[in-house]
Amino acid sequence: MTHHHHEAESGNLDRRLWASAAPNLSLARPRRPPRIREIGLRRALGARRSDILFQFLLEATMLSLSGGLVGVLLGFLATFVVAYMADWQAVLDLQTLLLAVACSAVIGLLFGTIPARKASLANPVSSLRAE
Repeated sequence: MTHHHHEAESGNLDRRLWASAAPNLSLARPRRPPRIREIGLRRALGARRSDILFQFLLEATMLSLSGGLVGVLLGFLATFVVAYMADWQAVLDLQTLLLAVACSAVIGLLFGTIPARKASLANPVSSLRAE
């Protein structure tokens, strides 16, 4: 394998990571206002703030992971299509796949933290009154 091939492979990695991460920036945020009554009800039924925080972080991470997997699959598909059309050899790398999926999970966790914290701090009484 030549040095030039490593540079091309590295470029593909960058594109796949961005392809999997970019859509997750907007999707990973759990939306608090439409679910404020749910939060109030859960709190009124005895859910702790940590339960609400965990739920929102888990949802954000899972949503981000699934979006990341779709992005990785589309990235690999695009790589194979281009490789086929250009008569190149495409190489699947497990480390690249794992890195992209891990990046998606971290993005979900990071971008889900603030909304999750806000949701966990919501007043249960005013949340139940919210429409």
